[in-house]
Amino acid sequence: MKKTFLFLIFIIVINNAYSQKTLGLRVGLNLSTQQTENEIYDISDMKKKYGITGNIILKLPMFSFMMFQPELGYTQKGARYVGSLYSYSTNFEYLEFQTNFIIKSPFYPVYIITGPYASYCIGGSSILDNKPAVEFEINNNNILFYDAGFTAGFGILKDIGKVKSFIEARYNYGLIDINNKTTTDNINIININKGLGLFAGVLYSI
Repeated sequence: MKKTFLFLIFIIVINNAYSQKTLGLRVGLNLSTQQTENEIYDISDMKKKYGITGNIILKLPMFSFMMFQPELGYTQKGARYVGSLYSYSTNFEYLEFQTNFIIKSPFYPVYIITGPYASYCIGGSSILDNKPAVEFEINNNNILFYDAGFTAGFGILKDIGKVKSFIEARYNYGLIDINNKTTTDNINIININKGLGLFAGVLYSI
């Protein structure tokens, strides 16, 4: 069993050494929201918030049907709540690292992408729209500055010589409650990032 595992690792290393790697850029739009609930009720009418995202991509071949794609970039997340008495929005800016796997589908050039992510909050604010609007800076007394979760989606790749272009749709779901406080009534509030992303990008063979 151990020899088989080492042999597979050897094959992957040799394949990467002699296969074509690509470096690229992905930019797009996040339609993010939060799963928000507490011990008494579930807020089900959170609205999506628009944000931008941009990542540097390195694509490494593994097998004929699979590629490994680490990504590092900037992304905006958050959510909006619109109620009869008040409205508010939360805005987070993250430095995010993703380790994705690209799997070729039978419907080429369509592919499947999935993998975990980890992110660190580099800024944020919360705006209460109570006329006039009041903005609160978010710090580590309000939320955890780290987040992690999984992403999954699909894309379409177009070859243009050494340059490849692509479009993607991804769904991301956090696994960490980023809330870092309870209410004055000692009610624990849960906040989990989630949302849909729409992206486009280019890859260049190196």
